[in-house]
Amino acid sequence: MTLVSDGAADSLQESAARFRSIYEHAAVGITQVAMDGRLLMVNPAICQMLGYTEAELLGKTFSELTHPDNRGPEQSLVEAMVRGERKSFEIETRRLHRDGTPLWVQVTSALVQDEEGRPLYRISTVQD
Repeated sequence: MTLVSDGAADSLQESAARFRSIYEHAAVGITQVAMDGRLLMVNPAICQMLGYTEAELLGKTFSELTHPDNRGPEQSLVEAMVRGERKSFEIETRRLHRDGTPLWVQVTSALVQDEEGRPLYRISTVQD
């Protein structure tokens, strides 16, 4: 028994390929961040921006990569999203390059929720 028609399967594959192409070739950093702050997915732009490989970034937390003076304000915005007080936020903050150099960036982050409104993860773009 076929659950997905050939046409639907082709369409799904094309959609996945388009997403992957956008993700891989974006001029801005893109991250998928777990609710505990761990990086789940990173694109090449964020790797280059911060001087890490994908493997090195995965599993790190956004706090580890954020300048200590900027951790509190960004965490407060994340918590407001989780409480349902906001859908997204933008913040100018400092990320830390692998060599320790602070890098000013513009972060835009949005919460992704399940059908019942429970937070799943957040998607963030990072622009140098």
